[in-house]
Order: sequence, then structure tokens, then C-alpha cells
Amino acid sequence: MSLRNVIIGQLLSEAVARAPDSVAMRYLGRTVTYAELDRMTDAPELPQERLVFIPTTSTERPAHEVAQSVILYLAAMKRGKIAVFGARGASVSGLPNDLSDSEAILFTSGTTGEPKAVLSTHFARVNSAAAHVKALDASSDDRFLMAIPLHHCFSLTANLVSALSVGASLSIPDDRHTRQLLECIERDHCTIFNAVPTVFSSVLARSDLASYDLSSLRTGFIGGAAYTPEFFREVDKRLGFTLIPGLGQTEGTAAYTFLPPNSPLSQRSETAGRFMEHIEGKIESNGEICIRGFCVCQVLGEPPPPDGWLHTGDLGYLDPDGCIHTVGRLDDIIIRGGENIAPAELERLIRSLFPSVTEVAVVGVPDVHFGEELLACIAPIDAMPESELRAQLARHTARFKIPRYVRFYEQLPKNSTGKILRRELIKDAKQRDA
Repeated sequence: MSLRNVIIGQLLSEAVARAPDSVAMRYLGRTVTYAELDRMTDAPELPQERLVFIPTTSTERPAHEVAQSVILYLAAMKRGKIAVFGARGASVSGLPNDLSDSEAILFTSGTTGEPKAVLSTHFARVNSAAAHVKALDASSDDRFLMAIPLHHCFSLTANLVSALSVGASLSIPDDRHTRQLLECIERDHCTIFNAVPTVFSSVLARSDLASYDLSSLRTGFIGGAAYTPEFFREVDKRLGFTLIPGLGQTEGTAAYTFLPPNSPLSQRSETAGRFMEHIEGKIESNGEICIRGFCVCQVLGEPPPPDGWLHTGDLGYLDPDGCIHTVGRLDDIIIRGGENIAPAELERLIRSLFPSVTEVAVVGVPDVHFGEELLACIAPIDAMPESELRAQLARHTARFKIPRYVRFYEQLPKNSTGKILRRELIKDAKQRDA
């Protein structure tokens, strides 16, 4: 993969030049060609200032609003503006003096703390998308399903800019509920389905899944949250396509690890892949995954690391094949009586022992004696008796890793991209115990 120094607006111009009559977007029964999309992105009146705010859309928002966000983003890219995905007035302080290559400001998910504003560049987005395209083996014949919102770095890179890079089409469902996602795949013959684990989990939970024709699906990324190898294999098998892992974050533009689609299922399901081309990657002595290179973005209000290394907060290790195995998040680590406990390890174990569990998050709550104690938050409410959970865990893990507290929910709190909000679970636990 050769790095390109072009702006995203040029990707649109190239797609128009290659095939002006090919379909760029499908939504609400309408098809928009690349030539039409080019004209539509000339129409919006943009503010005089450099920042163009693009409102985030909820799961229930109609496809028309998502399409308008795509148009507004590309209009900003063509005119040298910076897209800001968030409500006008969102905190974007700390802008650097040189904004010549700046493309967008996105906000981190804020699952464990307050969201951070991240400034990305055209160079990072274009070349990260090229890496996604290579991993997906994508071409102009592909149809990308827009299953996750545009303001998420995953969707912006792996869906919109990736499709634009090869002149593929983007299919926007009427909303992002699972019925509409499946209907969109069937209607538009989507070939690429990128999503977070909770989206795939909701799709698999549908009793009528077999009634939809999903034979057009070819491949897709899973990322954004932890999952078990068993869950990965179930998605791969039941949706009948080649699922690809990826590890990434907003501060790294999107995914920075990949595997080629012809990799064996065991490798795809059990690892996060290898570091992508043109970046450096390493594992620190404490297990933290770090990257350095073109994909690293600037966090507004924070000084850039002097050595250029982005400390991702993800924990993992490398196997002899150079593949990364993740074991959790550094900021999720629970310290109980001096013992470090990775919630992801327990969450994977609970899911593997109890297939009826659709969602699980293990968090740390204050404890006078141990400093922190483990709280397992599980959905649905009737997943299993609490006594059975403890008995099964006692057979498979150390005693100090068995959660002292267990709470059952109809569903766990999540943000708009489907990530579980751990800080809300901790806040809820404190309020109940107050």
C-alpha cells in the first residue's frame, strides 16, 4: 500500500471521473450517482468560519438526515473546511495554529470517562481508509451497509471514505434498528457489513433472521468493543460471510490492525490482526499497545506525545505470527486487594459459560476493605440464577475474580454506537448504595 497525499474532496472527483453514472448512495428508495453526489455537495451554504458542525443522528433518525450528513461532510471536504461531528457549541478548544491538512473533529466514545475532541487530517483518513479497503478487498462492485452512525470514526473511515476510495456505493437503512438493517441488506444486495459487536448480537438474536436473504454479504469488520472467539465464529457462520477483526480508536483515525480475508477462521476469531503498513507498533512492559505513525491524531487540549507514540489504553500481547491478542483496557483494570483483574477476561468467560447472556460488563466499585470489588452487570434479567453464576465461575477461575455483586438489567446502557457505558453502571451502583 502506497501512501497518498490527497484531500478527501479529491477522492470524490476521482470517483466521478472514473464512473460518473455509478451509484454512490442508496436511501429511501432513491439512488444517487457519483455525478449527482458531486453536484449535491456543491449546493449547501457553509458558514464563513472554518468549522462546519454536522449534527449526530440517533438510531431512530430517518435515512434522509444521514444522507444529508454525508452531503454536508463532503461539501466541507471540497471547500477546505473542518467537519465537526456534534452539536454547535461542542467544546473544540485547543485548535492548533496550522490547520492546513485538518479534516474533521470527532469525539471519543466516553464509555469510561468524558469524551475527548480529536482532530484528524486528510492524510490520516485517506490512507487509513486505503488500509481498510485492502483488508476488505473492496472494489467498485461493493455495497457498504451504513449500520453505524457517521460521527463514529469506524463508520466515517470504514464505510464512507472507504466506499469513496474505490467508487463503491453506500446503502443507508431507513433507521438503524435490526429489521431495517436486514431489509436494507436484502433490498440493496449489500456486500459489506461493518458493525460493533452489539449490532451483530442484536441481529443474531432475531427469531426471524433466517427469513432474510443475506446471501449478497461478502465480508465486514467487527470492532469497537470486546467479544469472544465463539461469538465471532457464530457471526461469521450465521451471516455466511468472512468477518474480519480490527483494533482501533478515534485517536488512531480508526482501525490500525488488520488481517487479510483469506486468513484462517481460528486466527480471525482469536486475534485482532497485525499492525497495518506504514505504522510502528509495540507492546509496553505493562501490556499496553502503542502505535506511532500517520494515523495518530491530535487530542485537542492535550500536548502531543514528545516521542510520537499513542498509548492506546488497550492491553494485549503478540503471538509468534505477529498477531495481537487483546486482554482488556488499561483504564478498565480493577485492583482488588492488590490483585489486577481484567474485566474483559471475566466477561468472555461469562459469555462462554452462559449463552443466554446478551450483554455483560464487569466494573469496579469502591470497597472499604479491598479498595475495589467486582460488580457483574448482566442482561437479560433472566439470564441465569446468581447462585449458578458463582458456582460456574468458581470452577473456571480464581476465587478473587468472582464478582461479589451481580446486577441484572433488561439491557445495559450504551452510547449511540452501541458501546456499553461502564461509567453509567458505576454511577448507578453508587446511587443504589447511597
